[in-house]
Amino acid sequence: MSAALILVGTMGGADKEVLPLFKIAGGGVVELLLAVIAEHQAGKHIALSRCRSVMPLLPVISCESGEKILSAILQYPDVFLFIETSKGLYSNRDIPVWEPVIWDKFPTLPENIILYKILASSQQKPLYEGIETTLTDDVYHTIANNDLIQIMSNEATKWNGIKQMLSHFGVSPSAAVYFGDDNDDIEPIKNCGLGVAVSNAIPSVLDVADRVIDSNDMDGVAKFIEENLL
Repeated sequence: MSAALILVGTMGGADKEVLPLFKIAGGGVVELLLAVIAEHQAGKHIALSRCRSVMPLLPVISCESGEKILSAILQYPDVFLFIETSKGLYSNRDIPVWEPVIWDKFPTLPENIILYKILASSQQKPLYEGIETTLTDDVYHTIANNDLIQIMSNEATKWNGIKQMLSHFGVSPSAAVYFGDDNDDIEPIKNCGLGVAVSNAIPSVLDVADRVIDSNDMDGVAKFIEENLL
């Protein structure tokens, strides 16, 4: 099987840790970064995407839109809020593993920040049923793990980033292989020459994939690349 560009949108296990085979390849150091590893043999390139984005490269949400969205979300009960900004992470509750700044002034945003992403969750269903009504026209949302709402700029999609990468390398989408498991992987899986889902992907990803391989926790992506593409 030949591929000019291999795009890996999923390289972590169920616990979001980078899996052993990718750590061997250097993936363990891709903390909060999009690592582009050029493999010059056979003219192939591999792009590995970590579980978190490169914040300074993301299209942003305007502070005006952000405060409107936050104000609407806060109308729902028992809401956990979390924002990713140019000055770090802010939340209305403590998350020890991420060490955010605790911010009790939402919907007002901290001063002089650039807003990249809004995350929200609740143990109550109304938030999820009404989330569309809270959004401004310049953003979209996805829901991860059936409970975490992620709100980003309309321009901040994986497919937009991939199109720029393909153009940079001079590679047609038809010559690219893409691996994914979640909502934001659907568009690249559909548009690349070969779209591959891991077996633990969400149903909507499995439905559009050309191939389904072993799960993240079984190193499905790394094994498929090693056996079929390198």
